[in-house]
Amino acid sequence: MKKLNEKGFTLVELLAVIVILGLLMSVAVGAVTIYMDKSKKQAMETIVSTAYDGAVNTLMEENIMLNEGESTTFDLLDLYEKGSIERPADPYNSSKECTGNVKVTNTTTSSSTGIDNYQYKVSIKCTGNRRMEKTY
Repeated sequence: MKKLNEKGFTLVELLAVIVILGLLMSVAVGAVTIYMDKSKKQAMETIVSTAYDGAVNTLMEENIMLNEGESTTFDLLDLYEKGSIERPADPYNSSKECTGNVKVTNTTTSSSTGIDNYQYKVSIKCTGNRRMEKTY
């Protein structure tokens, strides 16, 4: 009697490989998700930092000096339109832009103040009601 060709894998071996691959994929997906969340948060931090730099540049270019207790506010999209910052692309939805503002206040009581002595409060809002604020 002729013996059948016994090359190949059994059903149990194939199922074991599929289970192991499934476990590896679940770990990999979790790691990638965490990495993507961190990168989106860093992108928002970059937008905040860029907005601060844009406000400082606008104050210098337009020669704006604030009196004691006086404040002014720059809209994020206005800073973009003036060319002070790059487009504040929303890290959670690339087809949209983050909105927000930079409030600049002269909080010093000294007669000789400059833009380095001002307080800068940056507030941004991106898709999904994600917000970030930072004071410089």
